[in-house]
Amino acid sequence: MTCKSELLFRGEGRTGNSYFLLEKENDNKFVYGIMISNESDSDCEEGVSENKDEVISLIKKFFRYNASPLHLVELIDDYVL
Repeated sequence: MTCKSELLFRGEGRTGNSYFLLEKENDNKFVYGIMISNESDSDCEEGVSENKDEVISLIKKFFRYNASPLHLVELIDDYVL
């Protein structure tokens, strides 16, 4: 199984973060995740939700607050039950 990625937002400047929507098919269902990357680091969580709109909403919040790859796991724990 491969994971597709789609760039949704890119921060400005040399240290700007890029925010990706991840999509993975599993047993004819899609599971969506998040990847945040910058010039020096990246992190991803592949199985955040089966609801694409929910994951896109999270990515928008993370972009608005300039969330870094280092904080991705903690942020997902805070926002996803």
